[in-house]
Amino acid sequence: MNERNQIGLLLIITLGLAIAINIVPVLDSFEGDAVVSDYSAVFYSDGTLEETFTYRINVEGKRFLFRFWEDRLSTIQLPSANIMLVDIEAPQGTIRYVKTYSGQLSTLDDSTADTHYQIDRLAYDNEAGAFKPGGYEIGEYTVKYTYLIKPPLEYDDEYAHLNLKLATEHLPYKKVRVAFENPGYILNSYPHPPTLRRATDGNMIVFTGSSGEDELLEFEFLMTKDALTALDGVERQVENVKGLTVDANRWYSLEFLAATGFLWVARLAGFAVPIWLYRLWSREGKEREYLVPKTLSFIPHEGRTPRIVNIVFKNSVSDYDEDAFYATMLNLHLRDKLKVTPEENGARVEILNDKGLDVYENKIIDFIRSISSDGVITPKDMKRIADNGKDSESGAKRLIGIQSKYNGLTGGSDDSVANEFTVNGHEKLFLPAIVCFVYAMAMIGLYTFSLLMEWTFLRAAGYAVVSLIQIIIAFVFPSTLFGYWKDDNLREKLQWDAFKRHLSDFSKLDRYGPEDINMWGSWLVYGTALGVGDKVAKAMGMLEIDYAPMRMVNTYPYWFMPITNAHTYHSSVRSGGRGGGFGGGGGGFGGGGGSGGGGGGVR
Repeated sequence: MNERNQIGLLLIITLGLAIAINIVPVLDSFEGDAVVSDYSAVFYSDGTLEETFTYRINVEGKRFLFRFWEDRLSTIQLPSANIMLVDIEAPQGTIRYVKTYSGQLSTLDDSTADTHYQIDRLAYDNEAGAFKPGGYEIGEYTVKYTYLIKPPLEYDDEYAHLNLKLATEHLPYKKVRVAFENPGYILNSYPHPPTLRRATDGNMIVFTGSSGEDELLEFEFLMTKDALTALDGVERQVENVKGLTVDANRWYSLEFLAATGFLWVARLAGFAVPIWLYRLWSREGKEREYLVPKTLSFIPHEGRTPRIVNIVFKNSVSDYDEDAFYATMLNLHLRDKLKVTPEENGARVEILNDKGLDVYENKIIDFIRSISSDGVITPKDMKRIADNGKDSESGAKRLIGIQSKYNGLTGGSDDSVANEFTVNGHEKLFLPAIVCFVYAMAMIGLYTFSLLMEWTFLRAAGYAVVSLIQIIIAFVFPSTLFGYWKDDNLREKLQWDAFKRHLSDFSKLDRYGPEDINMWGSWLVYGTALGVGDKVAKAMGMLEIDYAPMRMVNTYPYWFMPITNAHTYHSSVRSGGRGGGFGGGGGGFGGGGGSGGGGGGVR
C-alpha cells in the first residue's frame, strides 16, 4: 500500500472513530434499554408536585416503571422535611406501589402475596412506581405521580430560599418541561444546569430542555418572605440568604462552564487529531514521486540479505517475522551452510559450514547447535526435548530457553537497521499522545473531586482517551508515513514492491522454465522474505520444474513444530480468596444542594 493510501486509510479510521463517538450516541436508535422520552413537572405554590413520565422501553423483560427519591418518601405528612405521595396514575394491568423511607411497602391495587414479595425485594426505599408481573412490551408508557412536598426553606429578614432537586440518578430525559407557579414571591430563579431555557406562561415560570443520564436537574429560587406563608416547609433562619444564593450559583456556574469547556475541548480534539495527522504527513512525511514499473522481474538489490529485505521492505520498517528466519534458513541451505531435509512431523537440520556468516546467520547456527547433537537435529531429538520439558523442571527450563531463542529469531524489531534506511516518524507522535493521556488523567482527577459535574468530567476523560486511541492507531502504520526514506531508498522500496507483485503473478512467472533454475532459487529465497514464497513454489509446481528446495517452502511451519508447540512442566498453586433517606441532606445553596434527587427508571 503506497503512502497516499496509507494516510487515506488512517484518516478514514480516525475520523470515523470521532464521528462514531460524537454523533452516534445522540441518535434515537441508540437509546439503550429504556429512556424517558418526555418528562414534565408542575410545582404549585402550595407545595403540590405533579410529575408525568413517558417511559420508552426498547427491550422486553422490564417489569418496573419507577421514580425514586434520595430524600424521605412517605404516605403521611411528617414533622420533618419529606415528600408525601398523594396519587399514582398508571397504565391498566399494572400494580401501583410505594416503598417509603422506612422500607414499608404499600400497593394501591390488589396484589398477591408473591407479587408483593417481588416488589418488596426489588424496589428501593423511597420509591414509587407501577409493576407489571408479566413484563412490559416494547413501547411507551405514561405514569403520573402527585406529591405534596415539605421542603427545607431558608430565610432571613428580607428573603426566603428554596432549592428543589428533581433528578440526580436517572434515565436520559429526552424532553424536559418543568413549570413553577409564581404568585409573585419568586424574585430570581437558578436552573441547574443553567442551559435550560426559561420562559413565562401566565403566572408560571417554565423551564425546557433535556437531561442526560444521571445529570443534575435542580431549581433554586430566591423569594420574598411571602413564600413562607404559601409553602409548608421546614424553616431555618440563616444570615444573608441573597448573598449565599448568588455566590453559590456563581461557583456552580463557573464549575459548569469549566466542565463543559473541558468536555468540548476533548470532543473537538477527536476531529482535530485526523486534521493534525494529515498536516503532519503533508509537512514531514510526504515523499517525492518515483517512476517505477508495476512489476519487476529482477532482484532490485542482490546484496541485501533476506532478513534486511524482510525488515525494511516487506511491511513496516524495523519489524521482522518468521519469513526472515525461514528465508535465511533456505538461503543457508542453498549456500551449503546448512542441509535441511523435511521429514514427517519436522525437519532434519545439519550444520555443514559456519564460515562467512553475518550476525543473524550466526545466531541461527548457534540456535541449531544449542539443540543439536554434533551439529545435527532431527524431529526425534526435538520431540525428546519437548517431552523432557513436560516431565521435569530442568527440562522445562531448557525448553523455555530454546523457545525464547526461537521467538527472538522469528519476530521482533531492529531499529538499527531501520535507521539506516529511514527517519522514524513515530517519534513525532509521542508528545501528542502524552498530552492526551495527561488530559484524560486530569479529567479523572477532577471527576474524583467534583461534587456537581463529575459525570461531565468523566465524559471529557472518555473523549480524551478516544484521541489517545486515534494516535495509537497512527503508531500502527509504518514509521515512514510521518518520517521519510533516506537517500534513494524509497526508489528501492518501490522496486521491491514491484518485484513482489511479479512473484505473485503467475502470468509473469510462466515465461520462465527449468533452464532458469538458479534464478528460481533466488526467487524462492527473496519471495519467502517478502511473504510470497508459497506462490513462487506453487508456480514452479504448475510449470513442472523439478527443484527440491521448492518443496521445502510449504513445510516451513513444521520444521521446529515439536519444540514450538510443546508445553512445559508446571506446578499449580491454589489461592482463595442502594438506599437513602433524608438524613441531613437538602436545604443547601447552589448546584446539588437541593432536597429531592433521584429520578425515573426502569428495571
